[in-house]
Amino acid sequence: MRGIKLNPKERKAQVAALAAAGLSQRQISKKLAISLSTIKRDYADFKPVLRETRDLLNDYSALFEKIYPVHESAEDYRQQAKNAKNEAVRLAARQRIDDLRGVVTQKELVRTRRDEASQPTALFVLPANVNLNITTVRDIERADTKVIDVSVNDITNKQDG
Repeated sequence: MRGIKLNPKERKAQVAALAAAGLSQRQISKKLAISLSTIKRDYADFKPVLRETRDLLNDYSALFEKIYPVHESAEDYRQQAKNAKNEAVRLAARQRIDDLRGVVTQKELVRTRRDEASQPTALFVLPANVNLNITTVRDIERADTKVIDVSVNDITNKQDG
């Protein structure tokens, strides 16, 4: 299995991003056209960092809960919703209380759908066996770059050299 050759740092960054997006190791392997054993090695490198990050996040959450318990936040919002003179402040406090309760409003659903729909998407995706070469020329005096050649090569049958 051969894909576009990435340096290890770039490859690991892409593996981490795809893993964070929820792809399995096998899916990442196919998407990046990299062997499953390479993906597994990258995962092995991530494990200690993930464990440390998870531990730090748990410590932070426990500390934050100790300093400012959720029930105190809820009580503060309840008082604002009940006693604030400004209607907007009362409404915002009620919305925050709903958030704490886990209530998802229609407004939130619409906002989520809108945000998901506005995510950038690739214009095209090259198959794993295709190599894209772009040749550019940079004009230093005018500080611009011009594309002078774009070629696509099928590397399926090429020998390693």
